[in-house]
Amino acid sequence: VLEYMAELSRSEQRFLDSYWNNRQYEGGRMYRCSFANARLSNIGLKKEIDIQSSVWFWSKLTNIRCSGLRMVVGHCEECTFWSVILDDTVMTGFRFVKSVILGCQFTDTTLSNLRLKKCEMSHLKLSNVMLTDVVFDRCIFKELDLEHITFEKVKFKNCYFDKLPETIPEGCKFKHCMEIPE
Repeated sequence: VLEYMAELSRSEQRFLDSYWNNRQYEGGRMYRCSFANARLSNIGLKKEIDIQSSVWFWSKLTNIRCSGLRMVVGHCEECTFWSVILDDTVMTGFRFVKSVILGCQFTDTTLSNLRLKKCEMSHLKLSNVMLTDVVFDRCIFKELDLEHITFEKVKFKNCYFDKLPETIPEGCKFKHCMEIPE
């Protein structure tokens, strides 16, 4: 049974070893909240939710559906994102370090000013996504499904791919990238 909540609003709160399960949130603002060893599963976020200045450590997000979400400035370290769906979402100013993004889907979404370092992305589907000023550093990419992607100032440095693109997409730079050895 899903728990419904009219609004998700939190300010400067810390969530340590917390579990959020089977909840739906509509509208609201989270500001300067931090999560450590949090477990979120079967969560729905929609209709103009703002998440600003958030910090996530050692957290797992599973079966999360987001629509109309706005995420500004954040840091995620050693987090796992599994089956996360972003639709009509804007994410800017985030840093991801040693995180795993597995089986996720991003549609009609804008990702800007992101830095991903030592992350692994597998079975990721991007459709109608704009990537602007994004740097991937020592990341691993496996089984990507890309459809109608716009790249602007996107850099891949020392990354591994299950298959390198035959031609470098406009707006991208690859430096010291290679295919994963079989």
